Amino acid sequence: GERPPRAGAVVADAAGPAVASANWALAAALPYFIAAAFSIANLPLIARLAANGNGDASVTPAAAKLYGVLSSTDSLFTFLTVTVVGVLSDTHGRRPWMALSSAGLGAALLIASLFVVPWALKAAAVLDGCTSSMFMLASAYVTDVTPAEHLGGALGKMQGGSVGIGMVVGMPLGGLVAKLYGPRAGLAVAALVCFINAGAILRFLPESLAARKGRVEWEKANPLSAAGSLMRTHSRACLAAVYAFVYFSQAGLQVNFINFLDKAFGAGPATSGLLLAMVGLLVAVVPGAMVSLLGLRQALVAALASHASALVLMSVSKSFPQVVAVMPLLAAGGASMPLSLSYLLSLFDAHEVGEGSGAGDALRCLSSIAAAYSCSRVFSRTMATDPGAVFRLCGGVSAAALALYAAALPRLAKPGVRADPTSADLGA
Repeated sequence: GERPPRAGAVVADAAGPAVASANWALAAALPYFIAAAFSIANLPLIARLAANGNGDASVTPAAAKLYGVLSSTDSLFTFLTVTVVGVLSDTHGRRPWMALSSAGLGAALLIASLFVVPWALKAAAVLDGCTSSMFMLASAYVTDVTPAEHLGGALGKMQGGSVGIGMVVGMPLGGLVAKLYGPRAGLAVAALVCFINAGAILRFLPESLAARKGRVEWEKANPLSAAGSLMRTHSRACLAAVYAFVYFSQAGLQVNFINFLDKAFGAGPATSGLLLAMVGLLVAVVPGAMVSLLGLRQALVAALASHASALVLMSVSKSFPQVVAVMPLLAAGGASMPLSLSYLLSLFDAHEVGEGSGAGDALRCLSSIAAAYSCSRVFSRTMATDPGAVFRLCGGVSAAALALYAAALPRLAKPGVRADPTSADLGA
């Protein structure tokens, strides 16, 4: 039968008969991430054109640095605003902010497609950063309506179904549009998808929160003070550190992957898009399968080990087929992000979910800022002689996350348990 939702969830939206469920979060997030995948396939090319000038779309140190600046700028402004959105969504509901996030990405992509110059791309990154909250909001939506014991699988399904399928659909199509019509057309198509999705969210998405607090708790909206919610227990602090480390390595991969494939193997956007689509297809099923087989706690161990191993193997790949062979392992490693986040969020009370999601997203942004800035510069300096060096750095960070988690695991609270285990619980 149906599992009961978490406290604070709604059964049906007052605006209509639709029932709030994790599937609605997936339906709202999927078009957003299809558009984001379009931008992943096209924005590196736009950055090359803007940095190099004269229609030159080759991979150069200046282009790699500009793309890193755009990524870190986007993450910086997300960091400054995402906890505000999280707290507001606890009071006013998830739906309006999910629509704003989709519209904001659409506006940023439209600007980038119309004005291929560095200042306009930086302005677009600021705009997207200020509204880039879809992952946090969709995660909060799922947490609203899912029992704690099923949260890991539900969040994994949401990421797999939105980010994963978004990559499967968006990356090859985005690469194909870039090949046929140029990267500006790819961004324009993605912008249109975002605008349509924003309207659909406002019209059809049922709200996931029934009881809404009357006062906005602005004291929790400060991104630095919000991080304090991650430090209230030993278990939260350890899982937050693991999430930050693994997201650093993932962000370092994302910001350099397209340029790496082009520089090392001459792979164009269409080929890169197909490869990332394969990863997305695997990501759509891997997290839920790992939790079903191993349970959340042990599944995270396996995912972190896979992530570190995949990055190191990619860094020493000597041919494109070798990179392809690493992709299944990388997809298993990609599960470490939704698994660590779902474990972390399960340690928050129902009325703290938006705050916890915002704090987690702020932490993700800090990791992305550091990774985009530092890893793009590592790649720009080593691309001529050792383009895979940056992935060894990222693999080392994931290995550190694995070591931290494995050492802390015996003393971590179980998923859904709000307090740290006592000495008696541990058998001391």
